[in-house]
Amino acid sequence: MMVRKWVSLSIFFVSLCAMAEEPGYVRHQLVYEEPAMVWDEAFPLGNGLLGALVWGDGHPLNISLDRTDLW
Repeated sequence: MMVRKWVSLSIFFVSLCAMAEEPGYVRHQLVYEEPAMVWDEAFPLGNGLLGALVWGDGHPLNISLDRTDLW
């Protein structure tokens, strides 16, 4: 009887989690409405050693690269 109660309760909670509505947005999604026109508006990309800034309207598209050991 006790096992059946735990199984029923577990199935109930799993079904509640499965039915939970996902948010309409991604928590860490970055959306740029327009391109960065100057370098200090660009979003920095990198891994801690090598960094990049992508900016410009595409004609030309500018990519600024930098390394930490160059400073």
